[in-house]
Amino acid sequence: MKIFIIKLIEYLKDFIKESKERWNAESPEYWKRILKFSIKLGTIAASIIAGDRFFDLQQYGVDPIIFTICGYILTACCALGLSAKITKKDGDNERTT
Repeated sequence: MKIFIIKLIEYLKDFIKESKERWNAESPEYWKRILKFSIKLGTIAASIIAGDRFFDLQQYGVDPIIFTICGYILTACCALGLSAKITKKDGDNERTT
């Protein structure tokens, strides 16, 4: 059991080190555009959800499915943005146009 815990701690240290390195590394241009797009789309979805919370938009005839879809969009944007943020640029994989 001790060996398992020691190996788990070593794995977590390596994972955190790699995550920090990826977070601070430069991203390829394509993934920078994906990150910007996911932030913009996520902001719109969050605004719609917040608008419903503050102003109760459903009483004005807005279909509740809109808010459900915005929740899914917000979740997808978070996942896409995080993936874009931790993608790092390698010299071999970068295409020039």
